[in-house]
Amino acid sequence: MNAPHFSTGQAAMRLLIVDDHPNTAKTLARALAMLDLGIEIQTADCGEQALELINLKPVDLLITDMVMP
Repeated sequence: MNAPHFSTGQAAMRLLIVDDHPNTAKTLARALAMLDLGIEIQTADCGEQALELINLKPVDLLITDMVMP
């Protein structure tokens, strides 16, 4: 599994963005990382990948596409 990972320094919070259009998730992750809020951000392009990432290390916040297969 090769999920994109964005970190803005010392992570105070872990965020996972899930969208079946990978470019959408990556774009949102990059925009949030540019705010330099101290958030560790990962992206997943399907529910299965998201669950695998969460099982490895829990997240504080999950942002997901409402319409996914």
